[in-house]
Amino acid sequence: MFPINFGLDQVEKYIVDSLNILKDTLKIADSTNVLIMDGFKHASEEVAFTFIDAHWTDAEQYIVELKDTNKVEYITLITNVETELAAIKQFVKTEFPNTEFTIDYYDEAWVVKP
Repeated sequence: MFPINFGLDQVEKYIVDSLNILKDTLKIADSTNVLIMDGFKHASEEVAFTFIDAHWTDAEQYIVELKDTNKVEYITLITNVETELAAIKQFVKTEFPNTEFTIDYYDEAWVVKP
């Protein structure tokens, strides 16, 4: 775990060092362009604190294209891995009523557990 006051560069370095990966393989999305869908399950089973599952949960990333009359905007949507596409579409429709949109699956992700 890392302190809550870590900046983005410190978090990135911590993850790269902890996982022993190349910095170029880590993608960090701009927090202003990310929407997280509720419904993450946090396992109640005990997990050793040395395992990544003790601190992170699996998620999926989608790219949502919002089409307004004068502009097109893209956001990253983070969902639970078990969330069905129909529920994701309903969530986006509720968040952005009267806005035409498309949703494309992008990649897997990790979300830090509270």
